[in-house]
Amino acid sequence: MDTIDLKFVLNNVNGKLTKGNSLFEVNEVCIDSRKTSKNSIFISLIGEKHDAHKFLEQVYDNGCRAIIISDELWNQKMSEYEDINIIMVDDTLNALQELAKAYLENLNVKKISITGSVGKTTTKDLLYSIIKNKYKTQRNIGNLNNDIGVPLTIFTFDSTLEVVIVEMGMGYDGHIGRLAEIVKPDIAIITTIGSSHIEIHNTREGILKEKLKITSYFNKKNTLIINNTCDLLDKDLVNDLTENNFEIVTVGDSNSDLVVKNIRNLGTLGIKFDLKYLDHEYNINLPLIGAHNAINAVLSIAASLMIGFKVDETIQGLEDLHMTKNRLEINETDKYLILDDTYNASKESMCSALESLKSMEGKRKIAILGDMYELGQSTKHSHEVVGKYASETGLDVLISIGENAVDIAEAARKQGKIEKIYYFKSKEELYPLLADILKKGDSILVKASRGMALEKLVEKIENID
Repeated sequence: MDTIDLKFVLNNVNGKLTKGNSLFEVNEVCIDSRKTSKNSIFISLIGEKHDAHKFLEQVYDNGCRAIIISDELWNQKMSEYEDINIIMVDDTLNALQELAKAYLENLNVKKISITGSVGKTTTKDLLYSIIKNKYKTQRNIGNLNNDIGVPLTIFTFDSTLEVVIVEMGMGYDGHIGRLAEIVKPDIAIITTIGSSHIEIHNTREGILKEKLKITSYFNKKNTLIINNTCDLLDKDLVNDLTENNFEIVTVGDSNSDLVVKNIRNLGTLGIKFDLKYLDHEYNINLPLIGAHNAINAVLSIAASLMIGFKVDETIQGLEDLHMTKNRLEINETDKYLILDDTYNASKESMCSALESLKSMEGKRKIAILGDMYELGQSTKHSHEVVGKYASETGLDVLISIGENAVDIAEAARKQGKIEKIYYFKSKEELYPLLADILKKGDSILVKASRGMALEKLVEKIENID
């Protein structure tokens, strides 16, 4: 982060300096009291469970001398420290967001944003793999993609950058429109419209409308890239739902601007596919398992073309791929081949991951699937769909974990095609039985929504003697 002074902060957060010097400088914005330092400005967020004002004295003890608060009692208490700089605001979350918006506006960077029900993190990683070879580039780290994570991501950027890639997640309350206001992307990608967050927006059409808010600040200089193999990401429908004064680039079938065809699975070596663009055809080897990732790769190629890359340059960039941890990550031990996809889950991504497992080598194929969250009234149906799908992928063993995952197991049992099916209410119930259930040479998929924390289960499997 570039250095800013408190005058810049005050001008952009609608705050009042109740104590201190407006020329005081910081080069780090922090919301975690444990990570503060003398270079930080600490913003005291108030959440459902925690009020960060309670940690202000710890923040001071860590050397931090600049704080943004919204509690008058804490203003009086912290004012007792002689060398403190205090900014009072009505809403600290809004202050975090407004400061991020102003800070990003001051950076001379090309901004690419990505959203979608499935595939946005993978597409972000693929795009970064390409762009970093030509431009100084930064992206979200991990899952910092919501109304707090995006501002924190922005504060990791600095004036040395030329391109920034910002993944945007909807969260429980939507927020794509607010994130678009903060970032104001030049180029946006929508990967797909699935059933994640359907409890908030009731229908997939409602989810589409929310995702399209990523274009809220677009004009004729901006570009939206869509995956039109998704039934709702139709160019005509997008035009109908937006005040379309921007370019739309499509990726997918034979009617698309960038055509993806002849996808071949290479097992753990990844996939191979052909790209047709402007009457030229290209052969691409992607070191990432899962046929669905051919579309994600070409979405990233399309965005790269918009900022001056040649197709050959994008293909070369894809060969140097480094994925986000726990996202289709292959871990090989002396006994097992583990596909760690514990980063998150939806009905669509579960089925895609099962297809990836199907393409892997192994004496037996084992899927360990946990609960999927944020599905509302479609929760039971979605888990049943996954169970039925799993039964068609040649699994030898299915293990389901969690309150809702019982419907995965029951739906699979009704199909009668999987030799062994287990159900556990929690991963802790499974731990003592792992060594007995698993056998040397197994290929194992582990996947669930983030809240299930099944990466801990992956660690248990990796450490089986």
